[in-house]
Amino acid sequence: DIIFLVDSSMGTIIINAVREFIKRFIDTMPIGPDQVQVGVAMFSTTPKMEINLNSFNSKESLTSALTRIKPKPSADVNIGAALDFVRTSMLTAESGSRIQDQVPQLVLLLTSKKSKDSVQQPADALRRKGVLTLAAGYKAADEAELKEIAFDDSLVFMLKDFRALLRNPKEIISPLTTLSGVVVTEDVRPERVRIGLMQFAERQRTEFFLNTYNTKQDVLSAIARLKLTGGRALNTGAALQFALANHFQPTAGSRRKEGIQQVLVLITGGPSQDEVKRIADRVALAGVLTFAVGAGQVEDRFLKAVAFVENLAYYRSNFADL
Repeated sequence: DIIFLVDSSMGTIIINAVREFIKRFIDTMPIGPDQVQVGVAMFSTTPKMEINLNSFNSKESLTSALTRIKPKPSADVNIGAALDFVRTSMLTAESGSRIQDQVPQLVLLLTSKKSKDSVQQPADALRRKGVLTLAAGYKAADEAELKEIAFDDSLVFMLKDFRALLRNPKEIISPLTTLSGVVVTEDVRPERVRIGLMQFAERQRTEFFLNTYNTKQDVLSAIARLKLTGGRALNTGAALQFALANHFQPTAGSRRKEGIQQVLVLITGGPSQDEVKRIADRVALAGVLTFAVGAGQVEDRFLKAVAFVENLAYYRSNFADL
């Protein structure tokens, strides 16, 4: 479920570019009630629903509805109120949201101004619901404010002009498709490749163990249902310890004691609040090959400290480059 939250004060030329961006995005996606659903809300000082998630079930009807979106001149914008509107009025079953079914929820904010109201609490409320918020800013948009809004700093895009949006519309969903892309390339079977998944921020959460699913399709289906936990801090050291103690064990499907290569891929977007070097060494001594993949605010030297060897550390400016 993808909601575009658009600053309606940006003017006719920019709104036309945004409309074309959404249209191109829709063209790349399988649209339907059991596939990708798209909603649109506009805001200046007050928010307004334009397209509900369950309003249209085809690309043609969605594209037609986009032509009715009009700009609304305004000197100010209240982004906090707009984020609250999305949470309370659009991320509901009545509006077509499948959040209760653990279908991933994405919100893409597009704005050209700094908000007149506070964004912290509304952004935190979305984060606590597991909503993946991305933020694209233009002109007078405040980058620090957008980082406060986005689920992660690497999901903030500062644009010189909104034509940059038109180059690769599909790029914005890459944070959720990265995991699926990895799985698609692997031969997932109990006697071949086994895949487990956990999330972490301040705390850790197991999504599935190495022996939970036996087929590639089951793993992909589980990833499609993934609900991001959110959080304001990262305890990467504790997450590594959790993986070693809970995932790389025979009861969880690990074949480490049978001599099967064990691989851990850490994907992170920020600095750790706890110590990682000691536990990273412990993971390596257990024979686990650790890859460290980072984007956004994480430092390259941190990734190298976590990785089994330095050339297994990978940094990108944003997750779309993965």
